[in-house]
Amino acid sequence: MSRRRAPGRGLAAALLPVLLAAPAAANPRYDYLLHCGGCHLENGAGAPPDVPDLRSDLSTIIAVPEGRAYLAQVPGASQ
Repeated sequence: MSRRRAPGRGLAAALLPVLLAAPAAANPRYDYLLHCGGCHLENGAGAPPDVPDLRSDLSTIIAVPEGRAYLAQVPGASQ
């Protein structure tokens, strides 16, 4: 007689890597490096004029509706 696995056991095993990665993904530094650091560099300097310097330009960008609309379209920024 074969034993049946408990329901959901396979799902738990499939989700384990995601659950283990969750604390790292919740870390703001990790999130920034993953989604923003590629273009804006580790320290936020960017490469003006094409990639804004987040250290000084972000407050100017979010101060106007057009800037906020732009940020909503930047990959990773709206998540």
